[in-house]
Amino acid sequence: MVAPALSKALAADRDVLKGALNALHQPALLVEHPSREIHGANPEMEPALGYRPEELVGRLTDMLHVDSKLFDLFGRAGASEITANKPFTTHGWLRHRDGRILASHHWVTPVRAACGRLLNFSLIKVREAPECADLLRAMQRLTEREAEVLRSCLKGESAKEAALAMGISHRTVETHRARIQDKFDVRSIGELLARFIRREMLP
Repeated sequence: MVAPALSKALAADRDVLKGALNALHQPALLVEHPSREIHGANPEMEPALGYRPEELVGRLTDMLHVDSKLFDLFGRAGASEITANKPFTTHGWLRHRDGRILASHHWVTPVRAACGRLLNFSLIKVREAPECADLLRAMQRLTEREAEVLRSCLKGESAKEAALAMGISHRTVETHRARIQDKFDVRSIGELLARFIRREMLP
């Protein structure tokens, strides 16, 4: 009879958290980790992305992301912070209900519910950003490992720091960096960083 008690506790937690969610004046979601199921959405999601809250609850957040590879990258980007109960910010691309692709900035705050479940408050800012289309196209061409190396570059990590964190050699990281530069058509990591900074897309 533990399951009904946990279910009741989670429902009570969600009610309190949804009240906080609805008090916000910025698009926001309440998302369970690691399933990424949406447990709550505020009314500001409709003007931002075209979905009413009741259309989002119970669905996975992948429905809002541009493609599955970028969705996976987005999820891995904050996984360690979420499990350590640390807030973090990141950028990405979301798809509006009408098909438009919007640049997005996310402020994610993990909340440990009384029943033990880990939920995330995700505040979202979206904007029309046609100037970011080139970044999106290049990111979609990256391999999974190149995407990890790119993220380390955007966080300001050196090749040696990235190699240590990923458990690969320094030369392998340099090879990935060279391929990333080719795919983004830049001559250096500094030029790549400048492109992300100009478009306000740093994590």
